[in-house]
Amino acid sequence: MVCQHQVEIDVWPATAEVYFRDERYANLINTQARFDAAVYNAPNCEVKWEVRALDGSPGQGQVGRDRPLHAPDKDGLNSGLTEIVVATATADPTRQAFAYVTLVGRGPEPPPAATLLILPQRREPILPAGGDSAWIDDSNKVQVFRAVVRNSPSSLNWFVGGSAVPEAEHGPLFYFAPAAASGPDTVIPIRAQLATDASVKSEAKVVLVNYNWPGIV
Repeated sequence: MVCQHQVEIDVWPATAEVYFRDERYANLINTQARFDAAVYNAPNCEVKWEVRALDGSPGQGQVGRDRPLHAPDKDGLNSGLTEIVVATATADPTRQAFAYVTLVGRGPEPPPAATLLILPQRREPILPAGGDSAWIDDSNKVQVFRAVVRNSPSSLNWFVGGSAVPEAEHGPLFYFAPAAASGPDTVIPIRAQLATDASVKSEAKVVLVNYNWPGIV
């Protein structure tokens, strides 16, 4: 009778902690951990690596041929998720060794919020038919409103006094003072909002005035 020693396998480190691959604060080196295995009493030292969840199903991380475990992106995974690194001896697949790896982190930095600002915020154009407005250059009876958009490629929806102005969707808004107004200081609200998110908006106002030149009777 010939006694043959049983194949044995050992893996280290027994535990490791890595950050999610898209973790906002992690250095790339912290998103992976290297595992090594030793096989005893076998004709070769080849090892098959796997990553499994605690219930035995396929895990999230991957162990490459050079034996580092590469963490996954966070996606919807919880920080503190623990998985099992399994090393199986190819000489005897019934012989395995295990290590534990914990995935931690908050994930990537959230995208910056979209912002919108109308410039100018207030303008007082002259009514063309009010008071002594005929003496005033027509450039004072029109105003160009521009919207400064940050962190969004969306087009804009413009509104003047609650009414949409579709022709201003992809550019500035040209506001022309009406011939007359209901009062000497009529206020017209101007609003711009993202076409894809109406909650991102900015408001300005137009105060229509009649020009009266002192000394002219």
